[in-house]
Amino acid sequence: MDMIRKLGEVNDEIEEVMTQWRVREIGNATVINNHQDLTYDKRMSRGLCRVHNKVEKLLTDLSQYSPHFKYYAELLNITLRGILDECAYKYVDKRLASHHNVWYVAYEDWLRLFTLERVG
Repeated sequence: MDMIRKLGEVNDEIEEVMTQWRVREIGNATVINNHQDLTYDKRMSRGLCRVHNKVEKLLTDLSQYSPHFKYYAELLNITLRGILDECAYKYVDKRLASHHNVWYVAYEDWLRLFTLERVG
């Protein structure tokens, strides 16, 4: 199914952006992002916006089959606004109402919907 493939691809993109948000390469070392480089964090926010648009469309499409997926899209929009309003750390990190956690729950939910198992 094309939607399953797209959701898997979007999940990979989100995981990549979130990893780049949390850690970064400086020289030959991978270090925890201390969020002092605003240029870097803004670049990561732009990457998140790009993948967010894909996520929102896919979740909206999924809501045709199971309406509660629209709720995940709404929650992700709230967290994205928080990120863009300079509260990025609060909304991207692994906190209760973070973009990461909302996506994780939505992703797990669609896996159950299609009776799939998480790979990796």
